[in-house]
Amino acid sequence: MDETSSLLHHKQTDDAAGTHWVTVRVPATGLRHFTGISSRYANEYPAKLTHVLTPSEFVDIIDRLNETIADYWPCTTCYYFGYCCCPCTLGLSVFIPNYCASYSELYATAFLRNVSLKARYFDRKISFTLVKSFCSSHIEVKFPAELLDEERAVGRDEFDDHHAHVMTYSPNSAVAASAGTNTSTSTAGDVDLSNIIITSVPSAAAAAFLPKERLKKS
Repeated sequence: MDETSSLLHHKQTDDAAGTHWVTVRVPATGLRHFTGISSRYANEYPAKLTHVLTPSEFVDIIDRLNETIADYWPCTTCYYFGYCCCPCTLGLSVFIPNYCASYSELYATAFLRNVSLKARYFDRKISFTLVKSFCSSHIEVKFPAELLDEERAVGRDEFDDHHAHVMTYSPNSAVAASAGTNTSTSTAGDVDLSNIIITSVPSAAAAAFLPKERLKKS
C-alpha cells in the first residue's frame, strides 16, 4: 500500500489504566536510511485529528520536523555514493551517510519530545514520537480517545453556568433572568432594583446578590 496516499490510524486500549488511546501514524515520504529515519514525513492533515489539532498546528509541527531533519541530512552525493558503492565495499560505504543521518534522527527525536512537553499538548496527554524499524519509520501522534469529544478537544473551558444575567426585583418576586429580558417591575413605595446587570458570573453566585427581604422607603 502506498504510504503517501493516506495517513494510517488505529485505536488501542491501556488495560492497566482503563484508558482508551488513539494513535495516528504519519508516514515517511522522503529518502530512507537503513536505520529507518526518513528525510521527510507527510504533512497531509489527517481527518482523525480534527478535534485534537488544528490543520495549521499539525502542518507547522511536521514542517518544522522536516526542516530539522533537512539541516543534518547527508547531501545527495554522499547519500547515493554510500548506497551505490555497497557492493564494492561489502556494505561498509553505507556508514558514510550514516554519520549525518544519525544526527538527523537525534535532533528529530529531541524536537518531537520538546513539542510533546509543551503545556498545550502535555496537559491533554498528546504525544509525538518517532517510531523506527529497519529501513522504515513513521511519526506517531498519540492521545486519549476522550479528546475526540468536540468540546474537550479544542481545550475550551465549560461555560454552562457562566452566562450573563440580568437580575430584577419586585415585591412579589425576585427573578434572575437571561440577559436582555426584564421580567418584573417595581411598585410605588418600593426600591426599583430592576436593570441590575451581573456579567460573567455563575448562576449560583448570582443568587447571592438577590435581596433577602423587601426594601421599603423610610
